Amino acid sequence: MVGAAAGAALGWATAKLLEYNSTQVRSEDNDRQIYGISERVASPLVKVRKGSSSPAQIRAGEQVRVVTDYSVMLPQGMTEADVNESWVLKKDGKVLSEIPQQQVKRIGGGWEAIASIAIPSNAQPGTYVIEHKVQTGTSYDTDESVFVISPA
Repeated sequence: MVGAAAGAALGWATAKLLEYNSTQVRSEDNDRQIYGISERVASPLVKVRKGSSSPAQIRAGEQVRVVTDYSVMLPQGMTEADVNESWVLKKDGKVLSEIPQQQVKRIGGGWEAIASIAIPSNAQPGTYVIEHKVQTGTSYDTDESVFVISPA
């Protein structure tokens, strides 16, 4: 049993980002209204609105598409911030794979980061969790989404 678990975890080391794209989807003013923030922030702030993954059910060896919808709010006089976007794959509370983070510059507003992740062909059936994380400086936020790998 331990050998099988180690083999499954080793297979996840090969999980990789196949595709990445990001788009600004809202202005900073729109995001301020969404969160009810009327004052400028004192330091750069990020907030994940929603993390999702699709399709909800796949087979080992297929791809899962992950979408992270998040907001960046900037203090007066700051025009952009360095933001790190990352995803961590987990099963049964254990980290299986950390997808290399994307380091990007962002202006204030709402952003949608979209990535496709290759699922190893030897991945075991079950429920998997993707942790979506966005960070700028000391501000970070996370959300989780779930997908299921069905038996072959």
